[in-house]
Amino acid sequence: MKSLYFLFFFICFSCTLSAQSFNLSGQVISNGTPVRQATVILRNAKDSTLIKGINSNQDGRFSFQNLQKNDFILIISSSGFRSQNKRISLSGDLTYNFNLQADTLVLKEVKIVSKKPFMTKSLDKTIINIENSVYQHAENGYSLFNVIPGVVTDKMGINYGGQRSVLVYIDDRKLYLQGDDLMRYLKSIPSEDIKTYEIRTVSGAEYEGNSTGVIINITLKKNTKYGLTSTLTSGFEQTRYGQFNNGILLNYKTGKFNLKLNYNYFTGKSFSDDNQDQLYYDTGIRSVQSNKYLDNYVHLNNFTFGIDYVLSKNQLISVDYQSMIINASSITNAINDTYSSIKSNTVDSFFLTKNNKYILLKNRQANFLYRINLDSLGSKIDMTYSYVGYRNIMTSDLANTFFYGNNTEIREPQYLKFINPTEIDLSTGSISIIKTLKKDISLQLGAKYNYSHTDNQITYYDGSPPGQILNEQRSNAFVYNEKIFGLFGTFSKTLKIWSYKLGLRGEYTSYNGKSTAPNSSIGALKFLDNKRWDFFPSLFVQAKPSQEHVFSFAYSRKIVRPSYNTLNPFEDVSDPYNVSRGNPYLVPYFTHTFEFNYIKNSIHNFTLFYTNTRNIINTSYSAENRVIIESYANLNNEQKLGLSYSTTIKPTSWWEIAPYGSITYTCIYVKNQEKSYAKLSPNIFITNRFSLKNGYYAEVNGNYVYNNFFSIYDLLPQGKINFAFKKSFLNDKLSVNLNLNDPFNLTRIGYDVNETTFRRNIRRTLSTRSIAIGISYTFSRGKKKITEISKELNNDEEKSRL
Repeated sequence: MKSLYFLFFFICFSCTLSAQSFNLSGQVISNGTPVRQATVILRNAKDSTLIKGINSNQDGRFSFQNLQKNDFILIISSSGFRSQNKRISLSGDLTYNFNLQADTLVLKEVKIVSKKPFMTKSLDKTIINIENSVYQHAENGYSLFNVIPGVVTDKMGINYGGQRSVLVYIDDRKLYLQGDDLMRYLKSIPSEDIKTYEIRTVSGAEYEGNSTGVIINITLKKNTKYGLTSTLTSGFEQTRYGQFNNGILLNYKTGKFNLKLNYNYFTGKSFSDDNQDQLYYDTGIRSVQSNKYLDNYVHLNNFTFGIDYVLSKNQLISVDYQSMIINASSITNAINDTYSSIKSNTVDSFFLTKNNKYILLKNRQANFLYRINLDSLGSKIDMTYSYVGYRNIMTSDLANTFFYGNNTEIREPQYLKFINPTEIDLSTGSISIIKTLKKDISLQLGAKYNYSHTDNQITYYDGSPPGQILNEQRSNAFVYNEKIFGLFGTFSKTLKIWSYKLGLRGEYTSYNGKSTAPNSSIGALKFLDNKRWDFFPSLFVQAKPSQEHVFSFAYSRKIVRPSYNTLNPFEDVSDPYNVSRGNPYLVPYFTHTFEFNYIKNSIHNFTLFYTNTRNIINTSYSAENRVIIESYANLNNEQKLGLSYSTTIKPTSWWEIAPYGSITYTCIYVKNQEKSYAKLSPNIFITNRFSLKNGYYAEVNGNYVYNNFFSIYDLLPQGKINFAFKKSFLNDKLSVNLNLNDPFNLTRIGYDVNETTFRRNIRRTLSTRSIAIGISYTFSRGKKKITEISKELNNDEEKSRL
């Protein structure tokens, strides 16, 4: 299997070796005088696709480097001069000079239509521009994560560079969803509603202290047309079972109002197959267990309504409401074979487990924004309030039967049922002020207050219906309250070639939790009663000595507070020998992140990073007799040193390769073992994009992750290869895509747990192999609002000049 990956990557890279690159340079003058800061845009002559845009220097000179043999259109423009266009056939190094003529025409209306580069880099973030790209139709918010260099999505979650977790925001509002719930919600967002993805590998003081992962913020489109705009989407995905996704997006703009309505419905099944091999060192007993998990059905309804109202030229009120309801049923069938020793091939005993779960999630969110634009330089005041409410209930019916190896029954079947309702209320209010003091100086101040209340109960019953008996020892109730008040400030300044951003955030946290079930095995407990101040500095520095070279440095200190799920002491019984539960005595931990970045010619991107973390909360395993307990603990300290590289290569005018590779040295110190472990982990990601004739588009992407940790345990290599095909019709109104996800079924999740009393090897097959088809149709009635300055400008220089 490894040979397949390396052969795939070797072929893709080998094909680029023969691609020659050339330089295109020149000077912009007017009557013999150099024209400074003239806009120089290079486009593909075939389809007018933007290749790159730069500004002329103090001498009016410009230079494009590392171009492939092709036909281009060179566009020169500057305020007060007539623009010039030149078609160029590039087959070697060329120099062209331009003499601009003064333009005395006074423009009364301006309409700017420009296509942004697919990826741009600013001082503290990387921006992936989905709008007007090949990905703008017939995709969804989840699948688009796979076009971000270094990001991988699978059933284990979303990670960056094979190492770092991802925090997902939408319009700068954090999503408090995890796992399958997060995946289903992101799939319900059509790509037609998405403008950009903003990636912050190091987050500044304006973000919460509890944000150590990579932050990816999805910004949604704002309507710029009067009248009605509508998009219909439909998708089908076939794994072992089928999944359907249908939606409608309506946007209506009139006068000072903008109304938005979005409804999406998802239904389908998913599965996972687990195999566990366990050896208990003290007794020599070995057990082999197979788990077959299946979603009998999942029904998701997602509804969003929003309204924007322009109070005046400089004031805006925005209100939106979202409701998501998930109704799901799953079944797990497990068989566990027990052997008297590791050398025995005869089954001594076995048990069968059938676990039926029913889940009903009712989640709702309301957001309010009041914005005052203070000036034309970007100064503004934002006041926001958000409320998130979760009303979830899960019911589990567990049946266990026990047999000797000769199939005779050992004892009576065991029946266990639990009902687990959860209520979570989260309120957030904030105010922030951004003041641009001059064109090159910006100050941001803000305050934020979060309050969350969680009430969770679990009630266990023994026996089969109708004679079930309440199990008071296992039943419990858990209440958790958290208050966070934060103050932050940032200062940004741009010099001739330097720019920097300083930030400091202070957060006061008050939290407490208690178990209120005196008859449970835990008893009535009060814990986590704590109050503390924490401070989080951040620093971003960028040097841009020329258009070809950009150097950046970033630093931040962040905190990870234990999540509610990791704190909750409830027991979740999967079968007689597998139990998971939280740890209410977890404490927060801190991470220091350093990152140095160098970009050459806007193509080659090098990043050197280092992180230092102490008291990390990780998954832990322990054995109580034969019962394996999965929980959490402040297990280890960790240091990471890594180097990554990404680039874009165009062997031909229709083929683009975007490789990303990283290598990370990770050293962990496990406190309870007083031992250190280290790994050198290479990770490879590559995307091939093909722009074919007649508007057809194809893509092949793959990744391979090797020699990583899962918690403090060994994670087996992972990888996959995907294929995608796209075509648009009716002037891009109708779009169709076909995706082959992991067709070779290469994705496997495996890790090895080694503890002092037992070892466990886990191998998991997920529903990653699929074929999916998506269709979208967009229509509109209305006209563009010409008097608005377009938001699609390529850079800040163009904005300030206009």
